[in-house]
Amino acid sequence: RRVGRRNDRRAPPMSLLGGLGAALDRGRAIVGEAKHLAEAKFAEARHLAESARGAARDASARRELVPFPGYPVLMNESTLAEGGFAFVHLARHAETGQLYAVKRMLAQDRDSAELARGERKLLAELPPHPHIVRLFASMARRAGRCEEHLLLLEFCSQGTLIR
Repeated sequence: RRVGRRNDRRAPPMSLLGGLGAALDRGRAIVGEAKHLAEAKFAEARHLAESARGAARDASARRELVPFPGYPVLMNESTLAEGGFAFVHLARHAETGQLYAVKRMLAQDRDSAELARGERKLLAELPPHPHIVRLFASMARRAGRCEEHLLLLEFCSQGTLIR
């Protein structure tokens, strides 16, 4: 009986080990390809984000007439604030000279576009209140590969809540 037990402990046939080794090598190759593809997509996304930020910075260096319905304003006198996907610029009404803040949200994908649309809708539906910044007008337009959402807001001369 001891002989039978020794036979049960035999090493697996070489063909089985060779097959497992080949499968392991193929798995490593697939993981390597996936890693390379993910790195390439990440680099592409970083490039798109940098080009969008560059375009926004270029736009902030000049004045632009923005035709909000009923409010033609000259935007980009100066940049007031910058966030994750939005920039706030000081703007002046082209006819009256009244100051406004223009929030520019750059949406590079569907999710950020939906967030921007939601913010526009929410602010438009809020009743006037002394402690909520007032929305005068809003619009959306294409900006290269991005969708740009603009909000014409009340200018609060005292700065942000943080300052």
